[in-house]
Amino acid sequence: MRDYDTLRLRALELARERWVSPRELARELHIDVRDAQAILDDLSRRGLVFRDGPLAIAREGWA
Repeated sequence: MRDYDTLRLRALELARERWVSPRELARELHIDVRDAQAILDDLSRRGLVFRDGPLAIAREGWA
């Protein structure tokens, strides 16, 4: 099992580079699409990514 914090950090790094979908994130991280969706939902709740439908991108100012 992979560390959730590591997956969340990698997802945020990908969202800094470009808009990402749950499907693309799942493919990049080698996880289930439902898990990728949960990670994006969590990042959105924390205010770290902006969501537009299924797509997400990191908010400015994330360091």
